[in-house]
Amino acid sequence: MSVRANTARSGASACARGGCGFRGSLGRGRRNRPDDVSRAAAALKSLGLYEPGPGRTAPWRVPDALDTAIRRFQRRHKFKPNGVIEPGGPTARALVRAAPQTFAPGSALEARGDPEADPALIARCRQLAVDIGNMQLNVDSINRNIEELRQDHARISARLDPLTDEIKIELLLLGLGAVFPLLRALRLLEYLIGLAHELPAIVSLYGKVSEAQDLWKELTKLLERQEWALNELEKRRHKLMALVRKRDRLGCLRLVN
Repeated sequence: MSVRANTARSGASACARGGCGFRGSLGRGRRNRPDDVSRAAAALKSLGLYEPGPGRTAPWRVPDALDTAIRRFQRRHKFKPNGVIEPGGPTARALVRAAPQTFAPGSALEARGDPEADPALIARCRQLAVDIGNMQLNVDSINRNIEELRQDHARISARLDPLTDEIKIELLLLGLGAVFPLLRALRLLEYLIGLAHELPAIVSLYGKVSEAQDLWKELTKLLERQEWALNELEKRRHKLMALVRKRDRLGCLRLVN
């Protein structure tokens, strides 16, 4: 049998199996099957219309170069250049006739199997699912920690605010209002001790100032921990989004439930 007869028979066989070598609609915005994308790419490459670009894409995505090749093929055959190949449609039939060796049952592409079942890809997607889950738990844990720190901040402020008001009033009554800023600098108690021999009345302030300065120290440490937690949260969120983008790029949601 001649080569022409063989190729014609291969094309007829592909269309006889339904869809003329394609099992689903292929193109931008379609639910592309990886095997359909591979067949279209191989057929158009054999016709000199398609050359894969650098880098890897998910096996069910139609890259720009392949979309352009489909439209060029459609224009060549006077079809509507919409970049879509429908099973059994005119573009699919013309492609099978033009490159029947790509769609033959015994071709290398057929023997390679459906990329959707690639064990290595599935393993990567499963690991990504685990990594995303762990990172999400990490983010949730930091969020809870931040919420607890905010509650502690509110608790300390609820005690510190009225206490500082009392201290300020008593200092004003003693004619020492100008030294009030020393409280936040944690130097007011030391200052008052130095004046104790001159103004015995300030002794009553010792307890309040000592408590207020302890609260300021605790609040300062709390704010430092809160700032660290917020920075960590931002880092973990970036890592989480990077993992999610990687998962989406590989199309893992279609492989791993």
